[in-house]
Amino acid sequence: MRRTEEERGGGDASRWSRIDTALCTALALAALAVRLPELLTLPAFRDELAEVVRGLHIYRGLSYPLTNEALDIGAFFNYVVALLFAGAGPDPYTPRLLVTMFGAATVALTYALARVLTGARLPALLAGAFLATNSMHILVGHVAWSNCMTPFWTTATLLALAAGRGRTPDGLPGPRALLVAGLCAGLALQTHSSVVVFLVGVGAWLWWPGPALRRRLRRPAFWGFHGMFLLAYANMIVFNILNPLASWYHVVEHKGYALAGAAPGSETVAVGAGYPDNLLALLVEWVRANSADTVRYDSVARYLADPQMIVYGALLVAGAVLAVRRRYWLGLVPIVSGVLIMPLFNRDYQFEIHTRYIGFLLPLGAILTALPVAAAIARIRAGQLRLRPQAAWAGAALAAVLVLYPLPALASYYREETAAGRSNSGVIATLDALAAMRGGGAVAYTSKLPQAMSIGLGLDVWEIPHVELINDNDPALPPGAGGLDTPAVWRAFVDWAGQLPPGTREFTVALPPAAVDSWRAIGGDLPWSAPVTVSGSDGTPAATLLHLPLSAAGLAAPAARLQTDLLVIVPRLADALAPATRDRLTSALAAGRSVRVLALTGAEDPGFAGARAALAALGLPDDHVMWGGYPVAFLRRLAPDSGVADPEAPWTDPATGATQAGTAAAPTVHARFFGAPAPLQAAALRADLRAAAVLYTPGAILAPPGDNPDPVALVTGRTAAYAARKAGVPLEILPASAAGR
Repeated sequence: MRRTEEERGGGDASRWSRIDTALCTALALAALAVRLPELLTLPAFRDELAEVVRGLHIYRGLSYPLTNEALDIGAFFNYVVALLFAGAGPDPYTPRLLVTMFGAATVALTYALARVLTGARLPALLAGAFLATNSMHILVGHVAWSNCMTPFWTTATLLALAAGRGRTPDGLPGPRALLVAGLCAGLALQTHSSVVVFLVGVGAWLWWPGPALRRRLRRPAFWGFHGMFLLAYANMIVFNILNPLASWYHVVEHKGYALAGAAPGSETVAVGAGYPDNLLALLVEWVRANSADTVRYDSVARYLADPQMIVYGALLVAGAVLAVRRRYWLGLVPIVSGVLIMPLFNRDYQFEIHTRYIGFLLPLGAILTALPVAAAIARIRAGQLRLRPQAAWAGAALAAVLVLYPLPALASYYREETAAGRSNSGVIATLDALAAMRGGGAVAYTSKLPQAMSIGLGLDVWEIPHVELINDNDPALPPGAGGLDTPAVWRAFVDWAGQLPPGTREFTVALPPAAVDSWRAIGGDLPWSAPVTVSGSDGTPAATLLHLPLSAAGLAAPAARLQTDLLVIVPRLADALAPATRDRLTSALAAGRSVRVLALTGAEDPGFAGARAALAALGLPDDHVMWGGYPVAFLRRLAPDSGVADPEAPWTDPATGATQAGTAAAPTVHARFFGAPAPLQAAALRADLRAAAVLYTPGAILAPPGDNPDPVALVTGRTAAYAARKAGVPLEILPASAAGR
């Protein structure tokens, strides 16, 4: 029986008209409008700016790659970004707008595809509207990843294949449309390797055995489709010829987090492992994404009990049934191939990061969801459901509710993410504050900052010289350091700054707020600006910026003062004057070498003042004499035979009964390195000596032996050996007679 226009979803004429063009335009503009809020802030940056920077290199003529950052993705997106920069100038944020505009255009393509498949305007309008307000499609469109443009190219491929296909005996469109379809298919595969599951369905539709296939094989345009596909994917083909199967090996070696049957980081992939679980995860995530539901549940059962999932899921299933009955095979085969094949290889469909792998299903899901709604409205209008024709208005109102419902829910999701600090606000505020460095400045920042990688990539786009100061935080430092290994990152900063061109006019350092005091304590003689703190969307301080109006040449002198050829570590300052140690110091100073002496005790030691004067007489600069300020009684309890059960516990002064800090008349090394008094613990002592070894990078450390009979010298020797080992500095052992008393 021939279907009526009403059964197809409406009584509209099947020919495209100006009304359709107007509806497409209106849908695209509405889609863009609902995608602009929180465009830059949510979702939070991950590694998307790495793809942007690759496009920047193309724009600047530095490289012309065949692939994207991931070797299984083509470089097409990077070249599109390069074109964007050529027209609008380099900026870390405009690529998000680019992808969002492609997302809005996908809404128009979805209308057109539904219009061509169904021959009716109402289901097409609903399909476009459902995709326009789909939360997942909106969020995916906020991220400047190549994969986030996949739905545009897959939908364009289907639209080109569907256009005018009923006018030829073989069921294919005309030559131009076929060539465009092949081009779009190749570009779709460029956006991400997962598109291969979509193309399997398209290929099955094109090559389905039967009389039509024999006609297709005789058409040059049919082969032209395949030729255009290969041409559009040529760069990836060439890359994998020059580097045999490099794209596949990249997936196996770097994407174990998503591969089925592979543990994270594993190079072993068991195809089909866990297939039922993977298939269920895909179906649940597709229904959740198609429902525009932003909730996160920890079980499938909770998803299936969600009312929003039930309503939109029922419409999706009903639409699939209608599509089968009406033989919309071109729209169905990519769904079937994607749903059945992808779980063989992929196990991760996590909202909202990895739902993009099935992003090509979202426009098709919107069409399926629209079919039963449009059919119901059409039947009411035709009087086939024993309802008054006016009830069609109620149906239209219900359809409007279904279309608009996701927007308030998405706004609520935005508020929750923003309040939780999971937005880009802190990164953007940090980058905005660092933008002033363009044109002669340089930036250093630490790996402890939230989304430090995105900060660095943003600075890349602006061509601001920068360095990420890596913090391994070993050993764990006292709370006053803010968890940051300040001496190590300070050393890295001055080493990096010394390699910059002398014309570098100024610096800005971005630090965790808790590390600012310790940073300024080490570089206290430099003209740092007042700290400027930037906050994330939850109001929590994200970073503190310290500006240094000093050129690279001006920073060279303070950096040179850190140079140390020999670091002498002794229990008491007077021990540096023992004959063997004194001779070593004298010869090093006579040879013009830089020497520092670090005594674990401090000014309370009776021989401190005399020893300091004697060392000055030898030619040792006053600021090269350092002390820890640790009481002798505290150091003795750290010796193995002290009888103390827990030498790591804070020390309680027996005279006062109070836990004391390691203070002295002048700043101790702990105050110099960490901007705070030392807690009297073995961990703080180890941190002090290691910090000295890292910050001053001596050619050698001279220290007592670790088996000295004097317990204070013994503790000194063992702690110095630990610091030398951690910093990778050679250790020289003092003679026992010169190592303590």
